[in-house]
This record gives sequence, C-alpha cells and structure tokens, in this order.
Amino acid sequence: MYGDIKKVDAQIGRRLQAARLKANYSIEQLSGLVDVTKAHLVAVESGECRASAMLLARTANVLSLENRMFFSECCNMQHESPVALIRSAQSKRLLAELIRNSKDGLRAA
Repeated sequence: MYGDIKKVDAQIGRRLQAARLKANYSIEQLSGLVDVTKAHLVAVESGECRASAMLLARTANVLSLENRMFFSECCNMQHESPVALIRSAQSKRLLAELIRNSKDGLRAA
C-alpha cells in the first residue's frame, strides 16, 4: 500500500531533516529537545533507522508542525482531506478486508 518501506523511512527522514534545518536547529539541539541521542536522530534523518511515532510527535511539537507533514507525499495524502481519504476506494477495500479478517478471527476463537 505505501510502497517500499525503506523508501518511506528515507522520505520521513528527509522531511524531518528539512524541517529541522528550516527551524535553524542543530542536530544536537533537536535531539536534546525531543529526548533522543544525536546518533539516533542522525540515523532517522538518513533513513537508516525508522522514526517512532513518539519521535515524530515530539519533533512536530517542538517545530510547531502538523504530524501529517512527515507522511503527506510518501503516503499519497498530499491534497486529500480526511473525508476524501475515508471515501476512497482503496480505503473502503482495506476497511472491508480488516472487518472480514476480524470476523474470521472471532469465529476461530
């Protein structure tokens, strides 16, 4: 659905780095503010390490950004409203699959 996960990790890392640089924070400053090591933040920015939801939330908070800015392009959410996303054929298909799998799991239990 979201393509190659390594590409998504790299895209998120690039967006995090760009946001940090735009806000004029050094990697040392931001790592201290979001409570991760400098090495970890370097690894996330380079796409070598996956960013946790907590790291992205803390970073967005420190930099006064919306969390979704990390994902918009890589997850095809750039110009879609939440309602449009819910109404999309792909979302409906995935929701139906989730419901079907949940029902199957309940029957097996």
